[in-house]
Amino acid sequence: ATQVALTAALVAALRRLWPSFDPKSPKASLQRYNPAISAVVSEFSRASISMSADHFDVLRDQAGVTRRFTTPIIDPAPEAAIEAYLNAAVDGLLEQMQPEIDAIIAQAESAAQQFVLDAGRNEILAAVGADSEAKGWARVVKPGACSFCLMLAIRGPVYRSRKTASFRAHQKFNGRGGDCQCTAEPVFGAYEASAHVRAAQRLYSDVTESGMTPAEMRRAFRRAVDAQRAA
Repeated sequence: ATQVALTAALVAALRRLWPSFDPKSPKASLQRYNPAISAVVSEFSRASISMSADHFDVLRDQAGVTRRFTTPIIDPAPEAAIEAYLNAAVDGLLEQMQPEIDAIIAQAESAAQQFVLDAGRNEILAAVGADSEAKGWARVVKPGACSFCLMLAIRGPVYRSRKTASFRAHQKFNGRGGDCQCTAEPVFGAYEASAHVRAAQRLYSDVTESGMTPAEMRRAFRRAVDAQRAA
């Protein structure tokens, strides 16, 4: 909840820059203000990382872990990387003959929010990897999560490495905002899936069979999730 509130504050900070954009030359405007935008995103990424580190410490205490541990604090991505990420998010719109400035702004805001959320997630992953008391981390999803995220969540606390913990594997800059609001939660003891994840586990079991290939299982589950929401 605090991370979502942080990204809302991020959007408010970015919107103080948008009035200076020239609707007739959005690409030039974006290039001109990229350093300022990247600086804002970097600042909020640091806040996201700090909040996640505090959250990790709280969860560790709540789990009753007594061994002393100093949560490592990761560095945010360089501002050049942030700038490249935001540019990639809006490239498709900028290539249009008459791109709409509102659509570009919405796309940039969505990408900025995703980048800041990823910073907090990566902090949790780094902490889990450094803490010998942590058994791993589980993907925590909200109602309405996509089938890809649900498939990762129903596996439980099986993730230990950054490679298997990629949050961007399915992300698409589609302008709808908030492409993925899942979070990574460390697991120290017994893992208990939420009711939402247990429902997804039952659905996955109902629509997949042992003879299916992994791709067929993914497709069957995606269709079932889509059908359930359309009902």
